Amino acid sequence: MRRILALDYGERRIGVAISDPLGLTAQSQPFVSNNAESLSKIATLIAEFEVTEIILGWPLNLKGEATAACDKVAEFESRLREKTSLPIYRIDERLTTKAAERTLLQADFSRDKRKQLIDSQAAAFLLEGYLARK
Repeated sequence: MRRILALDYGERRIGVAISDPLGLTAQSQPFVSNNAESLSKIATLIAEFEVTEIILGWPLNLKGEATAACDKVAEFESRLREKTSLPIYRIDERLTTKAAERTLLQADFSRDKRKQLIDSQAAAFLLEGYLARK
């Protein structure tokens, strides 16, 4: 049994989702604030949930081309690789945040609540797509 960690990197918040032990479903987790402690918090999640692989949202534009945000994600990925020896895979994250926003709007969450949930919901959508392809 293995768990997969999905991360949706953002300049202020890092969305987090973790698969169930069978790798069938994705559960969003509270976001991790993007600050000096973010990598330590992610390392704690990796240990706590016995994660065996990590997927990282790769922010391509709608044409499938790398964006300026890809450079920031690549830098984060490099720092993450220094903290863990787990395999890290970049996954196209196009439209995951839009889908998360649409879902939270349909659920009638307030603007403040959506702000708290959107990053991790996007990570959950990213993970769900990855699990469906496996």
